[in-house]
Amino acid sequence: MNDPIRIGPIEKIEEACPNTVGWGRLVIAGEWQKPNPIVIGAWSSSTHDGAITMVRLGVHDSPSARCSIWSDYSELIALPGSSKEGTLFEEMALINKRGSCADIDPFHIAEPGMFCGPRIGVGKPGSNGGEVSALATYLNVEGTDKAVARLGLVFHNLAVKFVNGLARVINLARNQSIQWWAKDGHQTSRIWSSTTEEQWRVGIEMANGVVNFIGPDGLAHFTFNCTNGALYLGSGAIGPNNTVRVFVAGRPYLLKATPE
Repeated sequence: MNDPIRIGPIEKIEEACPNTVGWGRLVIAGEWQKPNPIVIGAWSSSTHDGAITMVRLGVHDSPSARCSIWSDYSELIALPGSSKEGTLFEEMALINKRGSCADIDPFHIAEPGMFCGPRIGVGKPGSNGGEVSALATYLNVEGTDKAVARLGLVFHNLAVKFVNGLARVINLARNQSIQWWAKDGHQTSRIWSSTTEEQWRVGIEMANGVVNFIGPDGLAHFTFNCTNGALYLGSGAIGPNNTVRVFVAGRPYLLKATPE
């Protein structure tokens, strides 16, 4: 098996990815010349309805309680005595040569012009399926025995584009929360945003030694200094004649501010 096994023409794949195809063939163990065992490609111009590079199906149709099915199973093993070189379970590289890309938000995840990364869907149109377990469907990171993950989600400092000094790493829709759980399964603390319009947005910034609460105008109207415990009220809380505006039960009160 010195030559690659080809099923159908792959000239276009070779043209787009010459190194990847040139290093691949159908083998069990990787070799120095061709370390990639199998290369599979799809070309959108070959069909009017788009193309899928690879489809894996696992259909559970047995009534046996001992029967399980996996559509895919992979193991990545670092054996004792192997080198300290990188050991990566899976890499997904997104290469956009169009030069343009539309933003994605929780309400529009399949708009034209978007360049999407890995997507996990729940159900399928026409499948008439029922509910599924959230942990089994999305991302479930487990620790077994003494093997635990040292870190959770990690984003490279240049992984997400910075716009006006900020990089939008995690995007959630209104009233979607970050939820904590107790050991017995009860829900405990959570963080979420119920803001309805852009003009009412609120920001929290953890800066050098301080926590800033930022209003819709981009200014910090309330600041807590974590070093000396001092509280600072911004311009939004300053009333006329050097007073401080405080709201109690919805009614405004002006307090006389005497600077030191």
